Amino acid sequence: YRGAMGWADLKGWTRDVAGAAAVGLFVGVIGPFGSYSNGSPGVRVAYWVVVMVLGVLIYGTALRLAHRLARIWRLPAWAGFLAAAVVAAAPMAGVCVLMAGQVWPFLTLSPLTWYLECLVMGLPLAAGYELLLRRDARRAKARGEPPRRFGREVICLQMEDHYVRVHTALGSELILMRLSDAVSRTGREGLQVHRSWWVARDAVTGLVRDGRNLRLKLLNGLEVPVARRAVIRLKDLDLDLG
Repeated sequence: YRGAMGWADLKGWTRDVAGAAAVGLFVGVIGPFGSYSNGSPGVRVAYWVVVMVLGVLIYGTALRLAHRLARIWRLPAWAGFLAAAVVAAAPMAGVCVLMAGQVWPFLTLSPLTWYLECLVMGLPLAAGYELLLRRDARRAKARGEPPRRFGREVICLQMEDHYVRVHTALGSELILMRLSDAVSRTGREGLQVHRSWWVARDAVTGLVRDGRNLRLKLLNGLEVPVARRAVIRLKDLDLDLG
């Protein structure tokens, strides 16, 4: 899944927010849940646009986090989706209560009613968002190859769910690939110092101690955690372990 499934995918988030604003415009025109008769069309449309944009941020984050946790706990993807939709409806209801209370102070709906309305409306929207994330994952899988400008410029590799974030002096980029496969394609000497991290040998500039924890400082300023079982491997980097 994208980003975190794609936490840092700015382009994807921008598209999602723009799409949510468009949906909010449409919903504002039709005025669901009795909002059509609550006041002026301009206020109604503005309310729904803001609600939809905040909703995609809330549900988008919840879905990404739920899939990450489902993978860690070895749960089916649908369980992550349902959990995200049910949980995200609560903060979404809070947003609606606060906003509606400002623009339509005469409304007297109970918190439970707000939650159920958000759940009813949020489930199909979350389902659509889920399909969007799956489509992006399939497209990323179709690409599946590291960009050509990577290679000997790789500083380190960071595992993020089904993705690997490739860090170079030029920045970073996500690819859909196992960490072991990405390591084999770098063509560089290096070490896997953590379950989620591999570093190029000549990219290490120093060692940072924080109590019993160790981190490697790299050329690009990143500090990579070192698992305890990997400490012995640091001797291959000719570092002074004290």
